[in-house]
Amino acid sequence: MNPLESAILKAEWAHSHLHLLYADVEHVLGPKTQRLPGDFDSEDSRYIIRRNIGKPPWDEWALTIGDIATNLRDSLDHIAYQLALQTTTDIKILKDIYFPLLQERNDGDFRGRTKHFKPEATKEIKRFQPYHASQPFAHPLTVLNEVARIGKHRHINVMVLTVGFNRHDIPNGGAVDLCFDDASVVAVVSGTPDSQEEFKPEISTEPHFELVDTAGTHHFNFGYLHEAYAIIRNDIIPVFARILPE
Repeated sequence: MNPLESAILKAEWAHSHLHLLYADVEHVLGPKTQRLPGDFDSEDSRYIIRRNIGKPPWDEWALTIGDIATNLRDSLDHIAYQLALQTTTDIKILKDIYFPLLQERNDGDFRGRTKHFKPEATKEIKRFQPYHASQPFAHPLTVLNEVARIGKHRHINVMVLTVGFNRHDIPNGGAVDLCFDDASVVAVVSGTPDSQEEFKPEISTEPHFELVDTAGTHHFNFGYLHEAYAIIRNDIIPVFARILPE
C-alpha cells in the first residue's frame, strides 16, 4: 500500500470540491469580469454602474472553504504521520504528530516539532516552511493553515469584494467609488463632465475570505487554496514519496 494514499485522497477531495465551489460562484455571480453600461447622471457629472450579484450563499461557501482547507491541512498531517512511523510506533507520540508550518524562523521550536522524523524528512519539511517567503503571512500554506485553524473555532467570513476596475475605461481621469447595496455592487465614476454613449467599463467581482491577525484584517481570494493544493500535490507529496518506501 502506498503510505501517502490517504494524503493524496485528502488533497484530491479538496481539489474536486474547490472546482465545484468555483462553478457555483460563477453560477451565482456570473463571469468574474463583465463590461457593463454606465448610466450618466448629468446633474452630478458622474456615471453609475451597477453589477447585480443577487444573494450569494455566503454561509454555504464559508462551510465549503472550511472543509477544503481542513482536508488540505489533513493531507499534510497524514504525510507527517507516515514520516513519524519510520522512527516510532508509540501511540502517545503519534497522536500528537503534525506537519509544522511556521511563519517565523525558530530553530529550537522547529527541532521540537520535527524530532520524531528522520533527518532527510526534517530537511525537506524545513524547505517548505512559509517563513522562507518574503511575505510569510500571504504564503498559500500559511493562509491554508489559518483557514483550517479558524474554521475549527468560528465561522469563516466570506464576502464579495470588487477587486478590478479597468482604469483605461475611465474617461477624463475620473475617480471611482465602490459600494454595495442589498444585491449588487455599485461603482460611481465621478469627474466625468461629458456623457459618453458607449461607456461600458470592465468591472470585476470575486469572493474573498477574511483573516485577522495582529497586523489587521486581510482578504484572500479562493485562489490561495488552489495554490496551496498545487504546492501539496505537485511539490510536497512527490518529495516525500521518494522518502517513504511503499
